[in-house]
Amino acid sequence: MTLYQFFYQYFIYPVMGFQYKYNIYNTFLYGLIFVIGFILFYYLFVKNKKVIIDRYFLLDLIILTLIFIIPRVNIDLGYTIKTYLLFTPFCRFMDFNFLFTSFIFI
Repeated sequence: MTLYQFFYQYFIYPVMGFQYKYNIYNTFLYGLIFVIGFILFYYLFVKNKKVIIDRYFLLDLIILTLIFIIPRVNIDLGYTIKTYLLFTPFCRFMDFNFLFTSFIFI
């Protein structure tokens, strides 16, 4: 199996085939990306005192996370049609991009 076939079988096809299935490979990679993003966020913003984590920050983070969770739950319950943008890793990616770009301009 070539690298292209592996990547297509475990990352591209579950999304393009509207299967939305998770496997050990894409789950591990999404988790690894999350951990690396968290470490980068900590060293770039929290340790340099650009962002102070207080109750208002946590409240905003919880609200933003709920905003991005609701469409995914609606898909799982069958209330919304399946689209590429509402696939969970893409929702997390949009969530991270929104937070990261807002912290850059603080």
